[in-house]
Amino acid sequence: STGRRRLAALCDGIARGAFTRSEDVSPTEKDPRFRAVLKVIDDDFARPLKNADLARGAKMSVEGFVRWFRAEAGISPRAYVIRRRIRDASVRLAYTNDSIESIAEESGFPNRHYFTRTFVKHLGIGPATFRNQALTD
Repeated sequence: STGRRRLAALCDGIARGAFTRSEDVSPTEKDPRFRAVLKVIDDDFARPLKNADLARGAKMSVEGFVRWFRAEAGISPRAYVIRRRIRDASVRLAYTNDSIESIAEESGFPNRHYFTRTFVKHLGIGPATFRNQALTD
């Protein structure tokens, strides 16, 4: 329905705004290594992404990578990955009828309980409530 598409677009916009600070994470203005790291995260956010693996890809030590990423993005690599996962999940909750368990798993969370706690922490409501609000609009 038109209302559901509008809400989904709004949710995506809110999620993008809440999860990234455009002046901090604009890959067009950043170091090519940073753009490459963001691409890896965007392409593979649902799989386990360890700082050591990301640092290796950027040809940096883990400690140096975490400091560098935080300076570039304004948040830690782990926080960025979690926010990317929440953004994907929120869009899927609004657009699909997939179960919350499958959305959690396919968005990279180990289980629904951890997903729900993380979702509430970032958006202030649980995934089921978020979905119900998307359906009623």
